[in-house]
Amino acid sequence: GYYIFAGILTIISVVTDLFDGIIARKCNAVTKFGAKYDALADKTFAISVMISLSVVNLLIIIPIILDIIIGIMNSIFLVKGRDVKTSKVGKVKTLFLDSLICSLFFTNYNIDSLINFLFISTIILQILSILRYFKKYKKTA
Repeated sequence: GYYIFAGILTIISVVTDLFDGIIARKCNAVTKFGAKYDALADKTFAISVMISLSVVNLLIIIPIILDIIIGIMNSIFLVKGRDVKTSKVGKVKTLFLDSLICSLFFTNYNIDSLINFLFISTIILQILSILRYFKKYKKTA
């Protein structure tokens, strides 16, 4: 029942994660370990919050499934020792997904058109990410 508070905490988490990445790159403090586990932490965070939000909006199951597929594909590349760099599409996808997640906490404020835009855009970007993984996998297989 504390959607506003949870939404604010989620926004703070998303913003601090964004700044963490920016600061790491600016200070040349990026490591392979950090890159791999930051991505894993981001996936775990997004999926767990989306599962919680599926009570508010059952359609959120679609981005959950797509993000799990992306996470599995990413993990396969990591296990096989392949380079897994986040593409620009992946970064934009994460921005839209995080925005969608944050906006779902505020559904009582008549922002349905924003949520619909973020929902559709996120799904399109997730599908593009999945196709990119397939293309990359085909090249390296």
